[in-house]
Amino acid sequence: MKKINCFLLCCFLLTAMISKPLLSQVLETEKSIKLSKDAKKGVLGSFNYDDSNKQYTFVFARDLKKETVYETMKFDYDFNQISDNS
Repeated sequence: MKKINCFLLCCFLLTAMISKPLLSQVLETEKSIKLSKDAKKGVLGSFNYDDSNKQYTFVFARDLKKETVYETMKFDYDFNQISDNS
Protein backbone atom coordinates (compact mmCIF):
# COMPACT_ATOMS: atom_id res chain seq x y z
CA MET A 1 0.00 0.00 0.00
CA LYS A 2 2.85 2.38 0.81
CA LYS A 3 4.43 1.68 -2.58
CA ILE A 4 1.19 2.59 -4.39
CA ASN A 5 0.80 5.83 -2.43
CA CYS A 6 4.42 6.74 -3.07
CA PHE A 7 4.02 5.95 -6.78
CA LEU A 8 0.85 8.08 -7.04
CA LEU A 9 2.56 10.96 -5.22
CA CYS A 10 5.55 10.82 -7.57
CA CYS A 11 3.25 10.73 -10.61
CA PHE A 12 1.31 13.73 -9.30
CA LEU A 13 4.47 15.75 -8.63
CA LEU A 14 5.93 14.88 -12.03
CA THR A 15 2.69 15.89 -13.78
CA ALA A 16 2.57 19.16 -11.83
CA MET A 17 6.17 20.03 -12.77
CA ILE A 18 5.58 19.27 -16.46
CA SER A 19 2.26 21.13 -16.77
CA LYS A 20 3.31 24.31 -14.92
CA PRO A 21 5.28 25.87 -17.83
CA LEU A 22 2.36 25.14 -20.15
CA LEU A 23 -0.02 27.24 -18.04
CA SER A 24 2.23 30.26 -17.53
CA GLN A 25 1.80 33.54 -19.40
CA VAL A 26 4.43 35.05 -21.64
CA LEU A 27 5.09 38.79 -21.59
CA GLU A 28 4.83 40.12 -25.14
CA THR A 29 5.93 43.74 -24.72
CA GLU A 30 6.76 46.00 -21.81
CA LYS A 31 6.51 49.78 -21.89
CA SER A 32 7.28 52.43 -19.31
CA ILE A 33 6.04 56.00 -19.40
CA LYS A 34 7.47 58.95 -17.48
CA LEU A 35 4.86 60.60 -15.28
CA SER A 36 4.99 64.19 -14.18
CA LYS A 37 5.33 65.19 -10.52
CA ASP A 38 1.63 66.03 -10.29
CA ALA A 39 0.58 62.67 -11.74
CA LYS A 40 2.92 60.76 -9.40
CA LYS A 41 1.71 62.53 -6.27
CA GLY A 42 -1.93 62.59 -7.37
CA VAL A 43 -4.51 59.87 -7.84
CA LEU A 44 -6.04 58.31 -10.91
CA GLY A 45 -9.27 60.29 -11.17
CA SER A 46 -10.81 58.46 -14.11
CA PHE A 47 -10.07 55.89 -16.77
CA ASN A 48 -11.95 55.72 -20.06
CA TYR A 49 -11.73 53.55 -23.18
CA ASP A 50 -13.16 54.89 -26.43
CA ASP A 51 -14.06 51.90 -28.59
CA SER A 52 -14.57 53.86 -31.81
CA ASN A 53 -11.11 55.50 -31.70
CA LYS A 54 -9.48 52.64 -29.74
CA GLN A 55 -7.95 55.07 -27.27
CA TYR A 56 -7.42 54.94 -23.53
CA THR A 57 -7.74 58.15 -21.50
CA PHE A 58 -6.31 58.52 -18.00
CA VAL A 59 -7.05 61.59 -15.86
CA PHE A 60 -4.82 62.16 -12.82
CA ALA A 61 -5.90 64.64 -10.14
CA ARG A 62 -3.81 66.27 -7.43
CA ASP A 63 -5.13 68.58 -4.71
CA LEU A 64 -2.88 71.47 -3.81
CA LYS A 65 -3.58 74.08 -1.13
CA LYS A 66 -5.60 76.46 -3.30
CA GLU A 67 -6.21 74.53 -6.52
CA THR A 68 -6.67 71.13 -8.09
CA VAL A 69 -4.33 70.10 -10.90
CA TYR A 70 -5.61 67.72 -13.59
CA GLU A 71 -3.44 65.89 -16.09
CA THR A 72 -4.91 63.96 -19.01
CA MET A 73 -2.91 61.29 -20.82
CA LYS A 74 -4.13 59.55 -23.99
CA PHE A 75 -2.83 56.25 -25.34
CA ASP A 76 -3.61 54.20 -28.41
CA TYR A 77 -4.63 50.53 -28.38
CA ASP A 78 -1.00 49.36 -28.00
CA PHE A 79 -0.33 51.86 -25.18
CA ASN A 80 1.77 54.23 -27.25
CA GLN A 81 1.35 57.71 -25.80
CA ILE A 82 -0.64 60.07 -28.05
CA SER A 83 -0.91 63.19 -25.92
CA ASP A 84 -0.18 64.59 -22.47
CA ASN A 85 -2.19 67.61 -21.35
CA SER A 86 -1.58 69.27 -18.01
